[in-house]
Amino acid sequence: MLQAYAGTKDAYLYGPICVDETMRGQGIAGKMFSKLKDFYS
Repeated sequence: MLQAYAGTKDAYLYGPICVDETMRGQGIAGKMFSKLKDFYS
């Protein structure tokens, strides 16, 4: 990942995110990221 995008001083890189096979397709990763943004806002 860091070879493709080295980031910047204010970048926050997070991942990979692992979601159980039975929970995929429900927007869980997006919801997790939204909560994380709320936490840091």
